[in-house]
Amino acid sequence: MTDILSLQERVQNSIKLGESHFREFKTAYEGKPENKRPRLVTHICREC
Repeated sequence: MTDILSLQERVQNSIKLGESHFREFKTAYEGKPENKRPRLVTHICREC
């Protein structure tokens, strides 16, 4: 058996661990609660 985690397993582990000093989740939507729309990936990446 290999010790390498698949991308899906890594994402699931990150979600389970939650946010920390090193990990922060960003929303993929913007706007007022009643009018949410998807954000452009380039805008999300600029904040990282």
